[in-house]
Amino acid sequence: MALGGWLAIAPTATMSLFNSDNYAKNYGMVFTPYGVAALFGTLTFAQIRNLFGSHTYAFYATAILAVFGIVDAAFSLHSRSEKR
Repeated sequence: MALGGWLAIAPTATMSLFNSDNYAKNYGMVFTPYGVAALFGTLTFAQIRNLFGSHTYAFYATAILAVFGIVDAAFSLHSRSEKR
């Protein structure tokens, strides 16, 4: 569900949050970190599994990063709406 959600929301969010004149370039700048995170996230998840012997600890790390992402998005979107 997360992958499908991302692929459905990312193009529209890129168009609405950034200037549509450079849509292809902006979408590339949004999508590239997604791919890099997928690669490094998989490798990090495997290392955590090997180190602790369980996938559980990787989910704790993911939950913490998700909370930071939510807080960052909330503040970023709030400050962006004030500039309009």
